[in-house]
Amino acid sequence: MLKYINIVLLCYLACTCALSFNQVPVMLFSCGQTNLGTIAKYQHAMDSDEFTDLIMKLATKDVKFATFYENSLSLEDFRWRGIDGRSVFPLLEAFVNRRFIPSVPEPNKAIQLLKNYGYFFENFKNDVILPNLEKLVLSVELEDAKSSEERQEMLGRHDLKIVQSFEEMCEKYENVIGILTGNRNAWIESNDFAHHLVARHLMEIDDKKPLVLKGKDKVLIFSQNYPTLSINGSPAIELEEPSSAGENVYMDDSRDNMLKVTKTLMGNDSKITLRFRFVKQSFNWQLEYIELERINEKSVFLYPQKTIESQLGMSYFIEGPVVFKNDSIVLTFNGKFQVQPWIPSSTESIKFGEPQEQDAFFTPPILAGLFVTALLLFIVTWGIMMIMDIKTMDRFDDPKGKTITINVVE
Repeated sequence: MLKYINIVLLCYLACTCALSFNQVPVMLFSCGQTNLGTIAKYQHAMDSDEFTDLIMKLATKDVKFATFYENSLSLEDFRWRGIDGRSVFPLLEAFVNRRFIPSVPEPNKAIQLLKNYGYFFENFKNDVILPNLEKLVLSVELEDAKSSEERQEMLGRHDLKIVQSFEEMCEKYENVIGILTGNRNAWIESNDFAHHLVARHLMEIDDKKPLVLKGKDKVLIFSQNYPTLSINGSPAIELEEPSSAGENVYMDDSRDNMLKVTKTLMGNDSKITLRFRFVKQSFNWQLEYIELERINEKSVFLYPQKTIESQLGMSYFIEGPVVFKNDSIVLTFNGKFQVQPWIPSSTESIKFGEPQEQDAFFTPPILAGLFVTALLLFIVTWGIMMIMDIKTMDRFDDPKGKTITINVVE
C-alpha cells in the first residue's frame, strides 16, 4: 500500500512540475485609447494560445507596444511587501488602466508573433529620437543587479525606469500598451542564466581590479580580488600585477589529463610565480594545488583547505574566501572565486560553464520538510491500514428463525 501511495505522489509532483515549467507573470498597462480597458480586470492564468489571442486583440491600428523583460520573474515578486507595506512596483501599481495575469508560459513567444503582422521591433534608449512607425514594438533593456544589491532593490530601481521610459513613449505616441514580464520563472534554473551571472561577476565594477586568467581558450580562472600572501605568520600582503610589460599567462597542456596555468605577480617588490595544477579524473576535474615560487627560494606546494573540483564541462564557484596553504605559507583569494579547466571549444568567446552546486544539500529547512512529510505519510498509511482492517459481523439475527443467544457465566 505504501508503494502505491508513493507512486501517486511522484506522479502528482511530475505533473505539477510539467505544468508549471517556465510560467511567468505578466503585467499590462496602457495610456491613450486601447482595448486594454475592455478586458476583464481580474485575469486567470492563461496558456500560450489564450495569451496569443489576447495580444492579437490588443494589436489594433495605431497601438504601439512597449516590452520590459526581467531576466527572471515570479508571482512572489509582486506579492512581496516591505515593512511599510509597499511593494517593489509601487509606480506601476499606480496605473489605473492595468491588468495582471498571474501565469503565462513563455509570453515572449506570443509577443514575437507580432512580426508576422507587420510590427517592427526596436530597442528603446533614452535621449534617442523615437521612430515614427505605424506598427512598432519598443523593447527596454533592464540592467541586472549591481554588486551587493538585493533583489527587491533591483526591482524597485526597474520600477522607476519602466515608468519613466513608458511616460516618454506616451509623450511621443498617443496609444501605448506596456508589457512587463520575465524571460523565465525565478524558481527555475537555466544554463543561460548561470552564464549571465558569470558574465556579471567578470564585468562588475569594484574598488579593486579582479584577477582574470585565460589559458588558450581552455582554462578560465576568476578572482574578485588579487590574492593575499602571508609567510610565517606575517601580516598578509596583497599581490599585484608586475609593472614590466610582456607578463602574460602561460599554460602547459602537453598531457591530456593535466593542465598547468602559470602567472607571475608582484609582492613586496619581488616576483612571485603561481602555477595552478589541474588534473582530470574520469568525468571530473580537480584543482590539486598551487605551486608558489619565489626568487632564490625553493618552490612550495599550497593545497586548498576545501577540495576544489567539479564535473567536466562545469565550473567551480564559491563566494570565498578560498585558502591555499602549507605549514608556513598562506595564499588567500578573498571574495568571489570561480575556475574551470578543459572548457569545451566553441566559436563564441570563452566563458564559464554552469557552476556546480557546492553547498550542502540537506539544509535544516529541507530536513524539517522531509521529517514532516515522512510523519504525515506515516499517519496516512496507518489510517488507511486501520480502515482496511475493519471487519464486519459475519452473523446476524434471522427474524424468522431462532434468536441468537449468548450465555454469560458469572
